[in-house]
Amino acid sequence: MNSKVAIFLLIISLSILTPGCLDKREVENNDSRAKPLISVATLDDLIPRENLPIGITYLGTHETTIDPLGVKGREGVYKNSEGVDFYVRVIKCESDRAAEELIEKYKSRYEKYPYNPFEEVIINNHTATQVRDTTLQGGRHVSTYTYIWRNENYVFITASNLPDENSPTFKLANAIGY
Repeated sequence: MNSKVAIFLLIISLSILTPGCLDKREVENNDSRAKPLISVATLDDLIPRENLPIGITYLGTHETTIDPLGVKGREGVYKNSEGVDFYVRVIKCESDRAAEELIEKYKSRYEKYPYNPFEEVIINNHTATQVRDTTLQGGRHVSTYTYIWRNENYVFITASNLPDENSPTFKLANAIGY
């Protein structure tokens, strides 16, 4: 008799708990803020507009030619409260291999630098390259930072002209989510 009661209670418990689990998954799948899978996303989907780092505002997106690569892509333009520009560039390549080659071509423009401008970092669970560039701003040499990485056959480049402070640019790169 005890085993029948235990089975009955187990069946009742499962019938109560199962709909709750399914409802939770359904809510998660219907979350309008969820990003589409990269395989079905458009280039515009890959440029963040919401959940940006504090102080950074999205201004718009347009098609652009990414120099020095000479390839077309989409560019999201941002500004922070101090008027500093930020950019997110996305390029769709024909294959994963073509994306890797594009990154190597981008990095080759730094070959003649008298220092190593590259450092590996992790962005959205992908290995990315942080590029430190030295520019002259306000009469002094400062470092600016660019991040470049790929996810499948897409190449992402996040940059700003924010001197000596790579944190907001890094946070914007992470806001991409891919």
